[in-house]
Amino acid sequence: MASKKAQHEPSVSRTYRAAVKIGEDYVTIEETITLDVDATDEQITQAVELGWRIFKAQQDSARAQILEARESYGDDRERIALPSQLERIGDLQRVLGWDAQQLADFLMERRLDGSKLSRRQASLVIDQLRRAIDEYQRDAVPAHASQIEAIRRKAHELNVDVDVAVAKVIGENASIESLTYGEANQLIQRLQSGRKRTPSS
Repeated sequence: MASKKAQHEPSVSRTYRAAVKIGEDYVTIEETITLDVDATDEQITQAVELGWRIFKAQQDSARAQILEARESYGDDRERIALPSQLERIGDLQRVLGWDAQQLADFLMERRLDGSKLSRRQASLVIDQLRRAIDEYQRDAVPAHASQIEAIRRKAHELNVDVDVAVAKVIGENASIESLTYGEANQLIQRLQSGRKRTPSS
């Protein structure tokens, strides 16, 4: 039968931790080394000296990792935009009711080429298009024809009556023809989060 008494070996630990800002993100690099030692003064002194050498080695290793992380971020920043990013830009373009020329003009004003966007540039474009949508919502302009079409299509996919959906989300006196841009966008988001009804539901 094994003894219940816990067996602990004396040890010393040295941890090196670095938090580095890379682009808009923070990367934490951490290394810990633990050594078993006896409790004699001489061996503790040896452990402290060894710990200092370990610290210097960890510091050099961390610097190398930080350099590699910075270089990787720089490379990624120049890679071409992901398909998902381009798809998101297209979605936002449709929400705004813009045609291809309007989007091209938007990019040209920012000295960007839509066919050569990097991942970083695509991310910035997405943020700016979202802000443009917010401005439309604040102005409460009438809903775009593309929004009305999206509402009708999504309602059909979900087997939901459009008038009922409008009344439920916007109000009883609202109609799909009288929706504002912000109301239409709100209804689209609600429908997109909906679940298709079955005859038994």
